[in-house]
Amino acid sequence: MWLGDVAKFPDSEQYYLMSESRPPEFSVGSEFFDGQISCKISDQSIEDDLLHSRTLAIDSFIKKYQISIAHLDEEVLDLAIHFFGPSTNSFVEWECTSNTLNRIHVESLSNPNLGKIQQSMGIPSAQGGPMRQLSAIIANLSNQDTANSIMLPFFTIYDLRIAFQHLTSADKKGELLNSVLTRLNLSNDASIKNIYDSTVRLMNKSYKEISGIVEAAT
Repeated sequence: MWLGDVAKFPDSEQYYLMSESRPPEFSVGSEFFDGQISCKISDQSIEDDLLHSRTLAIDSFIKKYQISIAHLDEEVLDLAIHFFGPSTNSFVEWECTSNTLNRIHVESLSNPNLGKIQQSMGIPSAQGGPMRQLSAIIANLSNQDTANSIMLPFFTIYDLRIAFQHLTSADKKGELLNSVLTRLNLSNDASIKNIYDSTVRLMNKSYKEISGIVEAAT
């Protein structure tokens, strides 16, 4: 039974329920009950905010160059609607998290489409995959330092996927993780949640900067 269903009861039953109502002995507050009782809308999750920023960045390229920098939109949407950040400080959970982040934000970049944009801008095709291509485009529209800063979280989640998903030596894995922590300005004892939150925050910022740079381009 939902709270709104009570309004459909006969008056006599509503008065009876009211007569038996007692103040709660414990805290029963939650976003769910706020939404049911007071129609309060919950704050947007950091994952939803990130996806919104990603969409705006992609749209900025479509408006400017009539081509998307991404592909596999339906597959990405299916991943995104079932994705949540890590709830425990578990390396097993982070394996899944880093892989999904990489698929949504790195593997979804379209190499051929980025190449077409580079060609239309008259800049040489960058070697090394779509992240290098996107970096070259951003550098052409702004400067290399800005491009490096914007692309940092993309390379970070790529390296995290390598560290957690690939069969690598313990030394190589440690090097990648230390490099990630250094780039994110985190301490060596940072939790997986800290790494995740910092990465998502930086990536959200990067998408917004990409939108601004593309929209301002002449």
